[in-house]
Amino acid sequence: MLKSLKLTNYILVKDLEIEFSPGLNIFSGETGAGKSVIVEAINTVLGGNVRSGMLFNEDIPAIIELTFTTDNENRELQDIIGESGIDISEDEIFFSKIIKPGMKTASYINGVRTTNNIIRRFRDILIDFHSQRDQQQLFDNAYQLMILDAYGRLSDVKDEFTQQYKSYGDKLREYRKLVKQEKENRDKYDLFSYQSEEIKNSAISPEEDVELNEELNLLNHAEELLNLEEQYRQDCFEKELSVFDILNKFLVQLHKYAVDSTRAQQASSLIEESLANLDAAGEELEGLRSSIDLDPERLETVTGRFDYLNSLKMKYNRTLPDILLYCKEIEEFMKSYSSEKERLNQLETELKSEIRILKQTAQKLTSARQQAAREFSENIEKDIRQLSMPAAQVKVHWQELAEKEEDYYQQLSPEGNDYAEFYFTANKGKKMQPLKIAASGGELSRFLLAVKKLLAQHLSPKTVVFDEIDAGIGGKTAELTGEYVYDISRHHQVICITHLAQIAVFADCQYLISKQDSDDISQINVKMLDNNLKISEIARMLSGSDTDVARQHAEELMKKRHREDNVQT
Repeated sequence: MLKSLKLTNYILVKDLEIEFSPGLNIFSGETGAGKSVIVEAINTVLGGNVRSGMLFNEDIPAIIELTFTTDNENRELQDIIGESGIDISEDEIFFSKIIKPGMKTASYINGVRTTNNIIRRFRDILIDFHSQRDQQQLFDNAYQLMILDAYGRLSDVKDEFTQQYKSYGDKLREYRKLVKQEKENRDKYDLFSYQSEEIKNSAISPEEDVELNEELNLLNHAEELLNLEEQYRQDCFEKELSVFDILNKFLVQLHKYAVDSTRAQQASSLIEESLANLDAAGEELEGLRSSIDLDPERLETVTGRFDYLNSLKMKYNRTLPDILLYCKEIEEFMKSYSSEKERLNQLETELKSEIRILKQTAQKLTSARQQAAREFSENIEKDIRQLSMPAAQVKVHWQELAEKEEDYYQQLSPEGNDYAEFYFTANKGKKMQPLKIAASGGELSRFLLAVKKLLAQHLSPKTVVFDEIDAGIGGKTAELTGEYVYDISRHHQVICITHLAQIAVFADCQYLISKQDSDDISQINVKMLDNNLKISEIARMLSGSDTDVARQHAEELMKKRHREDNVQT
């Protein structure tokens, strides 16, 4: 509920604060008194556009402040409060807008700077403007469906459809993405599968080519190495005056002097070490001789394997360690590809199941909407016929969007499988046509009023603002319009700008807007009326002046209104 509005330096207001009441708040006053300033201020602070001329004093900023009480049971409001991270204390939410000279603006929620987009989300939940501009939404087929959903209290089945529609859409997009990827990767998978099998079958090890190269060098020089080993053994150990014998001879001689000479001792040690190395080298050469295979088949085998490994390295343009690493990489790709194939099969199964459920829910929603449409058409006909349209007829024309089983989902909309169009005529003998073609501005205004009356009990409480609702009406129609506005105010707070006494008489709280002109400037004032002042204002609205006759008529209207209210109670 709208609790208060405070204006500072705004249009014709230097400083003004209005406290609103629950129920029906009526604003009245002479033509040109500035009644529209109140509605424009509410619209501006809630994300409306600014314009030139909004500053009372052009040298200082204008400030608009609006306070709402919050409803903890309003799920939409609580959701957006949570999403926005706004700190709510004392169950109030406070909007403010500063309009600086030059038309730069700054908007705040509970003192925190914010954007118009966020404020407009709050506006859609907290307030409903009923004006000639807002009547255009009645032409929107999605809005017409929303009316039927609200009237039929179909939010649960609508939410069920929306969730299923989103779930199916998400999975369908994932499925199509995977199908595209699978098609792009299929040839790559076939190539990688062949390469992986080839690398595995090659049974390579990281250093195999290095080892084979060493063995191949030995095999290619086998005879030379064997001869070298034989010659070393002969020269160093076996022939007369071998290297070993000569060194040993010197070692024996040096031992005689080792006790007396450090250098002789050192030389002896070095010769002993040389003899040991000579012996060790002989053992290594003997081991080399034992490792050499003179079998031609071994040479052929090693040569063939070495050539194969070189061809493999050239083919993949990698070393053997890198080929093994590459094999792991392509196996990861193939594993991922296989997982995607499994996910594709899973999604295909899920999509077949979910489309059946989605169809069932869409049909359930359609049936419920059609039932709501029949009841809505009957009831709104009754109401608008009371608003000076006695021959009015209303019917909801229906079309299911998904006419073919093929591509069923693509034919749906997020709102369901339904296209609704309100058809209307205000005159006998005239064929009904779409509302956007058949209704005049005045008829459209009354049609929307009747819609809001019907939906008043079906929607979460909000503040409804009626501006220019009384344009072009009077007499009995004005009285019935007042009743409709009053009926709406039993379920929602209503702010209504009017010049008709037949509407004002229903007010729970009435405010008089007046303009004061001084020598250099005009200002508007707003005053809450007590019962006596309310009678005077209604008398003025009836006759243009506060005469005894007009006051008597005003009192009769108010008594009649209270009698009818007591009867309804």
